[in-house]
Amino acid sequence: MNKTFVATLALALMILSVGCRGEAEPEPNANVTKANYETIKLGMSPDEVKSILGNSWKISQTGNLEMKGVGVAAIREWSAGKGSGKSVELGFKDGKVAAKNATGF
Repeated sequence: MNKTFVATLALALMILSVGCRGEAEPEPNANVTKANYETIKLGMSPDEVKSILGNSWKISQTGNLEMKGVGVAAIREWSAGKGSGKSVELGFKDGKVAAKNATGF
């Protein structure tokens, strides 16, 4: 076989295997605390939230969603770490926090 073909095939398989795993879990985050959760206010921008909770988050859902009775476009989740049971979920609408929920505190 041609070396270029083999290299291209290997690269394509690596890309496909990464893409099929889905979104990775965020890294454990020491910023996920009850005090920081209580600091988050409705109407905050994603950048304001990231300055409190950090950049280690994942999109848990997107679309026409409802969170705590409020329509939101996306729900982002920050986790204290796998197995900790502590997480913060924020629903965003029009680029602002529209709903929030904490688990494990």
